Parts: sequence; structure tokens; C-alpha cells
Amino acid sequence: MRFRFMLACVAVSLGVGVAGCSNEEPTAPPAKSPKVVRKIVEPPAEPVKEAVRNPQALVQVTPGSVTPSATPPAKTAIDTSGVSEDTTGPLPEEAENALETGATEAMEAPPEETVQGARAEAHGVYTVKSGDCLAVIAGREDVFGDPLKWPILYQLNRVALEGVPLDERLPERRLTRGIQLRFKQSEEERARAKETPGSIWVVNLISSPTADRIDGPAVELMKRGYPVYISRATVKGQKWMRLRVGFFQDRTGAVEAGKELQDFLDLQDSWPVRIGPEETAEYADILMALQKV
Repeated sequence: MRFRFMLACVAVSLGVGVAGCSNEEPTAPPAKSPKVVRKIVEPPAEPVKEAVRNPQALVQVTPGSVTPSATPPAKTAIDTSGVSEDTTGPLPEEAENALETGATEAMEAPPEETVQGARAEAHGVYTVKSGDCLAVIAGREDVFGDPLKWPILYQLNRVALEGVPLDERLPERRLTRGIQLRFKQSEEERARAKETPGSIWVVNLISSPTADRIDGPAVELMKRGYPVYISRATVKGQKWMRLRVGFFQDRTGAVEAGKELQDFLDLQDSWPVRIGPEETAEYADILMALQKV
């Protein structure tokens, strides 16, 4: 009995000593299986192209967007119950007919100002429309048919155009819509035109292939009340514009006036010209009648 007790004590002593002297870490307990946490994922949304193809998806309103009007526009108020979902194809025949009918009616309805202008032009009076200027109006076939006759148009309508700035931009300056400009002589003016003498002289101040040298001097002369016009000529195949001032009964008067105007406009030269019947009827008859008022 005593022997067994001693053996037990020796065994316990040996076990404690070995455990205290060992440098090894105790064996870790077996790891438990990690717990997997999955985030709840919403089912994927339908592709965008499918939403576009669906007619009902076109009228959905997202937060913050503008609420569509309860009454849709007339051209979209077309019954699409029998229309295929594929909106990329051609419009239904009813929609095409409706759009074509609306476009035709819009084109056929004449603007009110066009109708009023046509009535006024029948009496030799033109009603200024948006974007019009003297050169454009003078160039109309139903007015003068020549944009270079803008000085004639201005001198016929000095009172109506009194507030328009007089500078070199006058020919292309936009005029106020609604102004009425006359381009035909009155009965009284036509009667005065018959008093025109047989021989008429003018002063040719500038001859130029372009209008940029003519517009400014023409305006300066009109400011001072001189009767001014721009005629056309072709010399050896070259087209010219001629700024002329009238009107004189003889060459001597034209020469003297030419010298004064030459100094006034700082020009190198000028020369007198006796105009023929055609130029007299086209320019002189109108402007001389205005001088005799």
C-alpha cells in the first residue's frame, strides 16, 4: 500500500515538472466554422431600354420631377391602345395624318402683317415689317426693284423717318415695324414733275465699284437737304455706282456746285454731267418735285 502511494507521488512530481519547463504553446482548440452573413440584395431592376419601350414607363414621375399636366397637348392625345410597344417604329397613320394636317393649316394661314402690307402696297405705300431696312425695301420688286434707290426712299419719307439716326449705316439700319413708307408720287408731285426743264445737269461726285465709299457721303449730303441719288453704269465691262447731286439748268451751275461739294466732302475731283431722258424720269422727276414743295 505504501509502495503504491510513493509511485503515485513520483508520477505527479514528474508531470508537474515537465509541464512547467516546456516552451511550447498549448494546443489551440479547434476553430469553429465562421458564421457567414449575407446582405439582402434587392432583385435587379429591369433594363432601361425595356422601360423606354414600355409606353406606361414614359409617364412615370420620379421624386422631385415636375408633375405632368392633367391635360396633355393636342398632338399627343392620340389613342395608343392599338399601337405596338416598339416606339422606335413609324407613327400610326392617324398620328401622321393629324400632324400633316396641322402643318398644312399653319402654312396656309397668312400672317396678318403680310395681308396688311399687300393692301397698303396697292396704294403705293409699304408697311415696314420686322427686319426691314431702306436698302431691302427699295430692292423689292413691288417697290423700286433696286436697293441703290434707298436715298430716293428716304427723301420721299423724311417725315416718317425723322427719328432714324443719319449715319453711314442708314441703308441697312433696321426700321421700326409698322412705319408706312410711300414709294410713289402723289398727283400733285407728278404735276410738278411735268414742269421739269428740257436740259438737266447734275454733279458726279464719286464713282466706285462698291457702295462703301458712297453711303457715308450720300447721308451727309441728305442731312443738308441736297437732292441725292445713286445711279448705275457699266464702262468697259466694269460695273460702277455713281453718287450724283442735282439739279442745275446749265453746266456752269453744276461746275460751281461741284467745287463746293468737293471741298465739303474732301474729294479729289468732281465733274458735271447732263443726264438723259431715262435718268431724268427715274430720278430727277421725283427729287425735283420734292424740292418745289
